[in-house]
Formats: sequence, structure tokens, C-alpha cells
Amino acid sequence: MKVSDSSALRVAAVARRIAVGAALRHIEAEEFGAPALSDSTRIALGDDLCGVSFAADASNVPDMSLACAAADLDRGISLAARVAYAARLHLRGAALAVPSFEGLQPQPASSMRYQDLRSALKALRDRGTDCVLGPRPLVGSLAKDPETRDASLLSLVACGQTVGAGDLARVLSHEPFGVEPAELAAALDGHPGSPRDALAAAISNLAGVKARDRAINALDVLDAVLESAASSNSLARAVDAARIAIGSFAPAWLADGALFEACVTATDWILETASPATKAGERALMLRDALACTESCGVRILPYVGSAEARGTIGFEHARSSPVDIARFARATGCEALALEALCAPSPRALVAGSLQNAIADELVESLAQSAGRSVPRPDADSAVISPGMTFSASRLNGFAKCPRRFFFQYLCEAVEDPGSIHATYGRVVHDALEMLHREIRVPARHEPAFILERMLRSLDAAFGAARADFASQLEYESSRWRARRMAEQYVRWLVAEAKRAPMEIAAVEVFERRQLGNHDFVGYIDRLDRPEGGGPVTIYDYKTGRIEADAGSYLDKVRAGEEAQLALYYAMRRAAGDDIKRIALVSIRDPKDDVWILALDLVADGAAPPKVQREDGVVRATCSPADLDASLAALLKRCDLLARDGVLRFATGDDPPCGFCEYALACRERPLEGERAFAR
Repeated sequence: MKVSDSSALRVAAVARRIAVGAALRHIEAEEFGAPALSDSTRIALGDDLCGVSFAADASNVPDMSLACAAADLDRGISLAARVAYAARLHLRGAALAVPSFEGLQPQPASSMRYQDLRSALKALRDRGTDCVLGPRPLVGSLAKDPETRDASLLSLVACGQTVGAGDLARVLSHEPFGVEPAELAAALDGHPGSPRDALAAAISNLAGVKARDRAINALDVLDAVLESAASSNSLARAVDAARIAIGSFAPAWLADGALFEACVTATDWILETASPATKAGERALMLRDALACTESCGVRILPYVGSAEARGTIGFEHARSSPVDIARFARATGCEALALEALCAPSPRALVAGSLQNAIADELVESLAQSAGRSVPRPDADSAVISPGMTFSASRLNGFAKCPRRFFFQYLCEAVEDPGSIHATYGRVVHDALEMLHREIRVPARHEPAFILERMLRSLDAAFGAARADFASQLEYESSRWRARRMAEQYVRWLVAEAKRAPMEIAAVEVFERRQLGNHDFVGYIDRLDRPEGGGPVTIYDYKTGRIEADAGSYLDKVRAGEEAQLALYYAMRRAAGDDIKRIALVSIRDPKDDVWILALDLVADGAAPPKVQREDGVVRATCSPADLDASLAALLKRCDLLARDGVLRFATGDDPPCGFCEYALACRERPLEGERAFAR
């Protein structure tokens, strides 16, 4: 099969994407015992690794060269080689008839810079380039329809096993069901169990016979998928079961697509070889991600999945760096770097000025400007905004206390996806490392300090290695890792000192709590629970990536006022669980240079002496009473009543919000960025 056969190329690209995804999941399970990457990170990393896998196969890199590169000290090179080698074996094991790369010659690099995305796409089209590679977020943002028919069918299969009730409401809002999404989401809200069980319980709450009939049709389809999945993990069987069920009420919606069938078959063949335990719902999600593509200005855009079908590349001046250094990968495998780069990003390459996020925003504005109806709507009458059904957390309540306007944008509008910051990524990675450490080190007094430090440094290396792609640059990655290793020495010194002062057992880490307090639902993750080695009341620890308050009295005032929710909320949750609590504390994982990195509050009886503050080597100890924490909980519940029952008429800005770090600053008229031009108001 030559590279001119477009259908074969498309199936081959999908097969490679599935093979790479299976290899990446296997490596995660092998190294960490469970998936270590978020779904979005795994998809983005998989796209990049598909390009490397395709380039390695098209360049005829020998198996032995990939095996040697897998032992490279550079984790990015090692991961790329391991995935490329495993994907190659998966494709061979599935006995897929992949296209021949004979005659596929990478073109010399040719790049042109354009001011905007549309100019770049039109220039590519005028040059006769009708299929290009582009970042996955761009593919998603340019999609005109919510999902293609094939993707909707795969989402429906996935709803039977893997996704939540909210995703089910989105899938059923389109053909062949057409259930009103807001009504269905409201009916599904609060129903426990699987999406299928939630739908069955919610049918009676839908208004109108037509809506209930459509929901019953959807339930029949889900039941057919689940029945198929009970006997086999085959995606083809699950898709056939869904089609037969849909055919009973909407036969016209079904289409006979040979290309889609070939992709489904390829998915099953590869996963039966690579990961036979993968359920049909998970296979459906993997194939849906692999099929992602869109078209704009007459040019078809594929994500970075390594396809010989693509004849050009769309890139952006300000883009995230790839986790794999292609030049170094070429040296590790004995290949020519320029050839590999040309295969990963074929020419012509259109470089768009600015960032991907700006291009997506410009495209949205342009599409809105072209839509019909330019009349200015009348302003709505002022009314209080109520947040019904909200599940509260300490971070949400703290966010409202700091800046109600940001809370409104972030939790009620969800207008901008927060890409996160280096500080948030650093905190998440260090949290993961501490969780790994304390699942092994339960009683610190039984281990030598050097052994604990060695285990913590090893956990940090594992956590940072797994999250390498989440950092914007190699500099961010290395500086954060160096900072964490310095923090580790301080953390271990404190841990050993605490164990000598009062030997304890680390009873639990990353404890998920869901409680109802004052008619409101709360969730939280308690970082660590300690208990004296011989038994007794517990200590609650919360890790902080921000600066810890140096003045214990000031911090207690904020706790009583409900402006600092973490410790009071976790105290209430564990007390409701029946724990006797003697201490609640904040532990800084930020920077050992800070003056205060432990703030501990010891519980004393109500009416005891005023808070006694002790300072020693960065540790601040004070006392508080159950009455202080009860006052804090009362303030938090009052805030929840305001948000979920009474409503907020105006979400004002905070007294001193961190506007420079707020992704909503440009939308906030009362707190514009410094230097904003007058006409932008």
C-alpha cells in the first residue's frame, strides 16, 4: 500500500495513535502502578510521541537503536524511544496492513510567518496543501459541530462505562436523541451511581412525554452497550450493539462508514495485543481522541498524530516546548536530525504570530462577527445570582473571600480554562511526591534520617519525571526540581524532630472527604493525618505552596472570620467522622528561606488562656479552641447560604486581589491591568 492511499493513511494514523496511547499507559502502570498523568496531559504528550513514532518508522530506525535510546539518561529521550519501540511492536502484533513509506521523502524546511491564522491557512490552501498538522486545542476550537456522528457514537459507548452523568447530558442533547441539555442535567443532578442508573432514576423528572421517550431510547442504547461489555471488551461489538438499538427508533441517523469500521477494527486488534483488559468504553474514548480533526479555509487540520497524509504544519510563535528534543533523539538513534524534524513537522510550515490562545480567541471573535443578527440585546433586570447544587470546598470559599469577582468568573461562568501556573504545577508535583513518601514511611521514628531523605528525593524524581511535560520549559522544570530538593532537606529535618519529640504514625495521606454540613455539601482532600504511635487524637496537616502567615494571632482572626477555610473545614469534617483532634497545622512546601514554614494550632478547652505563641526555627505554635473553629465554620456556612440560597446581587472585587496573576483581569472593568489604554475601557 503506497502513501497515496488516503483511507489507508488515515487508518494507519489512527492505529498509531492507539498504539502509542496503549504504550504510554503501560509505561505509567509499570513505573507507578497506576495512571500518573491527567487525561489532558496524556493526550497532549501522546500527540507529540506519535510524531516521534511515525518519524522513527518512516526513517527505518532499527529496533536495536530504539532499544539503546530507551536507556538514555535524558528522561524525555528515553520515554520517546520506549513508546516508539512499544508502539511498533503493538502494530506488528496486531498484524495491521500499514502503508508503505517507500517514496516518502521529507521536504526541506520552508517556513513563512503570518499575522493571523486565517492568512496562514489560506496561504497553505493556495499552495495546494489541503491537509496539515496542528495543535489539538486548535482542532477542538475550530470544530463547527459539537461532535461528528462517529464521535457521538463513540461518546455514547463510553457513557455506558467510563464517563459521568454530566457528559451523558451533553451526548444526549444531540441527534439521535435531542433531549434538552439543561433539563436533563438538572434531572440527573444528585443521582448517585453510574450514568445509566442516574438516567433511569431521572426519567420521571423530565417534563413532557416526548422528552421521557427520548430518554428511554437512550436508556435502551446504554443497556445494549452494557450487555455487550459484560461479555467482551470488544469495541466493535459495543458499537454494533449501540447501532442496533439506535436503528429501532432512528435508522436514518446511522451511516455506513467503511473508514470508521476500519478504525474500530484497528483499535480492537491493537488493544487485544497491547492491553486486552481495556474496556470497550475506554477504547471508545481512545478512538474518539485519535479521530479528532477539523477543517477551516479549505484545509483539513489533524492533531500531532504523525500521519503521512499531512503535507504541511501550522505552528505558533509562542508555543509550549516539545518534551522530546528531536536533534538529541536523532543522535541517540543514529538518524539525521533534519529528516526526523521534517517528518514530525512537514513543510511548508506556516508560523502564526502570537500564541495559540490568542489565535483561538481571534477565531471565535471572527465567527461571532459573521453570525446573523447584530442587534444589541436589552440589559436584563438586576437579580441575585444563585449557585444551586454547588459542592463547596475550602479553595472555593477562600477564593470568594479574597475576590468575589474572580469567583464569579471562575466557578459560575467557566469562561476561561485556567492553564495553571508554575506554582500550581510545582505544588501538585510535590504533593504527589509526599504522598508516595508517606505511603512507604509510616512511622518516621523507625527510620534513619538519611534513609527518609533518600526516599523523599527518589519520590521527587519520580513525580517530576512523570510531570515533565506539564512545565512550560526545561528551565521551569529544572528550577522547580532544584527548589523541591532543597525543600526536602528541611522537611525531613522537621519530620525527624517531630518524631523525636512525640513519636507518631502517619495514619493516612490524601484523604478524600465528602460531608454535609449545615445543609451544604463539602469536599476536600486532607494531605496528611498523624496519630501518636500508641494511639490517641489525630493531627491534621495541610501542605501549602503559598507563603504562610507569620503572625499567628492575625491568622487566627482570619480563621474565626472564615477567611481561611482549610483547617476549620477539615477539623469539622474529621470531627464529624468521629476523630478526636489535638492539632491542626499548615506545612509550607514553598521555599526553605521563608521565616515561617510550619504554623501549628493546638486545640485547648474553651475558656482557656489566650493564645500562647511560640517560635522556634521557622515553626510557629499557637493555641485555639473548638469555639474558634466553630465560629469559623459558622462564617463559612453563612457564606454558603449566601451563594446557594440567598444569592449575590453584585460580585465585587476584593480589597487587594492579585490582579497580575488573574486570568480574568482583562474582563474585569474595576481592576484593569496597569497601563490599559483608555479606549479599551
